[in-house]
Amino acid sequence: MKGSQAARTIAGLKRCQVEAPSIAVGPSAEPSKQTEWKHYGLSNEEYLRKRQWRKGFRHTSCGRVFIALAISAMLLAFPLLSDRPLLSLQRVLFPFQAMLIEKINPQSRGYAVVQIPADLHAALQQTLNLDARRRYFGGSNEKIEDYIIYGRTSRVAMSIELKQRAASAMLLLLEDFCACELQEDAAVHGIRIYHRGARLVEHLDWPDRWVVSATINVHQNGSQWPLTLREGPGLWGGEPPISVAHSPGQAVLYEGSRLWHGRPEPFDGEEYAGIFIGYLPRNYPSQSGFLTRYTVLAVQSIKQRLRNSGIRI
Repeated sequence: MKGSQAARTIAGLKRCQVEAPSIAVGPSAEPSKQTEWKHYGLSNEEYLRKRQWRKGFRHTSCGRVFIALAISAMLLAFPLLSDRPLLSLQRVLFPFQAMLIEKINPQSRGYAVVQIPADLHAALQQTLNLDARRRYFGGSNEKIEDYIIYGRTSRVAMSIELKQRAASAMLLLLEDFCACELQEDAAVHGIRIYHRGARLVEHLDWPDRWVVSATINVHQNGSQWPLTLREGPGLWGGEPPISVAHSPGQAVLYEGSRLWHGRPEPFDGEEYAGIFIGYLPRNYPSQSGFLTRYTVLAVQSIKQRLRNSGIRI
């Protein structure tokens, strides 16, 4: 019985050896592809021709563009699965921005802490104390104020006159910091109040608007809540973060589109109130290097497409 089983097994192996297609087509043939050829119903010659075409396509300009577009599409589609798609998209794009944007002032470390004018600080405190009409965010049944913020915040509206006064008062301080001339039409946000447990995700600012920036500590109840700054690809590595402490009446000046910044630790206090100002250097980015110009134009294009899709930026 056992002998007959062994004979049948040997006969089956010989039959498989005879029926198996030859794979010695040439020096480029790969024995490991035998199963794949049979599966797709291709002869050895047909498979090799198809493989040679695919390999050649990858090395043509059209092939490279197609592969780059396919990878980009996958990277851009992934954030749509997130509850904060814009934040996820920036996590994909910002490491490239951090590597491509050049320093505004090569002699600077990229940040500084300064005292703001006393009259400006007094005006900001007065607005904060007198205006009881706050709009709250991040709580139960409340919208989030910004996709880079977790936790509860509130906001006190600044008048146009106060925004202009803040931008004008900070202009000279920031021009000394960056050793450059800045455009006068600054972007001013605030007054934003962070409440206990709130945190600010590490991020970069858009390079077409917030290139040289200031964050001003207007008022604070509780322990220090430093701003962290980091140079390099950020989420992909780079330098360790630096914690920059600043008290009420002080501002941190920094290159916001190049340095990662945030407040990753939850705020351990009652309230932290601040305003944020962003400037563009004159003739920016036309007077910058190619990589900076290309990055700014690319970001402007992406932002326009997002706006056309109904996403608020």
